[in-house]
Amino acid sequence: MLHEESFGALLSKQALCHNAQLLREKVRPSRVMAMVKANAYGHGLLGSCTVLDPYVAYFGVARVEEALCLVDAGFEAEKIVLIQGVLSSSAMNWAASLGIHVVVHHPVHLQWIEDLSNPLSCWMKINTGMNRLGFGMEDAQSHYELLKKNKKVNLHGLMSHLACSDEVEHPLNRLQIERFSAFVDGKEELKSLLNSGGILHFPEACFDVVRPGLLLYGLHPVEGKSACQEGFRPVMTLQTSLSAVYQIRAGSSVGYGAVYISSCDMPVGICSIGYGDGYPRRGRGENSVVLVHGAECPVIGRISMDQMAIDLSPAPSAVTGDTVCLWGPELPAERVAVDLDKAVWELPTGIQGRVPLRWVP
Repeated sequence: MLHEESFGALLSKQALCHNAQLLREKVRPSRVMAMVKANAYGHGLLGSCTVLDPYVAYFGVARVEEALCLVDAGFEAEKIVLIQGVLSSSAMNWAASLGIHVVVHHPVHLQWIEDLSNPLSCWMKINTGMNRLGFGMEDAQSHYELLKKNKKVNLHGLMSHLACSDEVEHPLNRLQIERFSAFVDGKEELKSLLNSGGILHFPEACFDVVRPGLLLYGLHPVEGKSACQEGFRPVMTLQTSLSAVYQIRAGSSVGYGAVYISSCDMPVGICSIGYGDGYPRRGRGENSVVLVHGAECPVIGRISMDQMAIDLSPAPSAVTGDTVCLWGPELPAERVAVDLDKAVWELPTGIQGRVPLRWVP
């Protein structure tokens, strides 16, 4: 397939391996369930799982389609966990037939289990305070006992999810940890609670299995912080090239709506990337920068579907065809997210299908 080599997301196999190994060391003897939902946070499901496979015990996916993709590619079904459960009894039957693990979090799942043709490997989710998915604390024990005695169920693990792990001082964190600890005390199943923020802030609560997402890909869950400070390395570099370079006069406008007016004569570069590729669209882009020749060049005017304009004054020797870095090791995605007023999760997961993903050593 033909690709323009300067355009795309470069993915570092070395960085992903490093991050996975660092996580294993941080949480040992706990095991790792790699969160690979949403196309491995935009990094490519199959490529990421291929790299991660030797380092992790499980792959966490959100959709049946993601699980099917992994099974079709030859990954062990018993290593795949549908972390938000399933949406129908037929999907549960399909998962049970293959041995894929399903998270059970609602009474309706208990009804569907009765209609299964094969035993179901499952995890039980408890709502300790996030109030999204999970059996409530008041009836979690009774549902646990129902699952334990059901001959159609192999109860593999118990899990919950922290709502505020990126806010280390939030009182809900300790409350959730205490509730989960009390519930799982004395139970033989695997226990899992922590996501990336939890791993960084509450290592004493790693239990048996941790479920990192952002950290695997070298990104920090706390706004304003860089995962590099914790020893992790960014896996993705998003780049494109300059499709045009030209000079404009003072008082000239740039882009849709003419919202940017130049204050002086200046060089402008047009980057071949836009919101149709996943770069966030804003009314104005003056708070964000890109790298050209290692210099920070401000984004100017509105982001278009396929293009964006930048002020090339910091890189006056730039010419058409030069590489532009949107984020990567030299321009952390965590900083770009702050500049664009986005959560860092939104940047890699927003990458669209027409952006080629290329693994590099």
